[in-house]
Amino acid sequence: MLKKILIGLAVIVVGVLAVALLQSPDFRVERSIVIAAPAEKVFPYLSLFMSCERMCGPEFEKGLADVAQLVAKP
Repeated sequence: MLKKILIGLAVIVVGVLAVALLQSPDFRVERSIVIAAPAEKVFPYLSLFMSCERMCGPEFEKGLADVAQLVAKP
């Protein structure tokens, strides 16, 4: 009984490894946001974010949401 369980686990592990090896190496993630405002109004806010070290973190996404709210205000 134990031998069958170990063989089953080995088959599962080999199957998972085979699937992982067959996956495409070109994996990428893209994100986008749509801001309903003219570029002249948005660019000053975004240029500050582009030069900021926080750009690559979750603070950047929060910052974009804040920009969208600021720009949406009349």
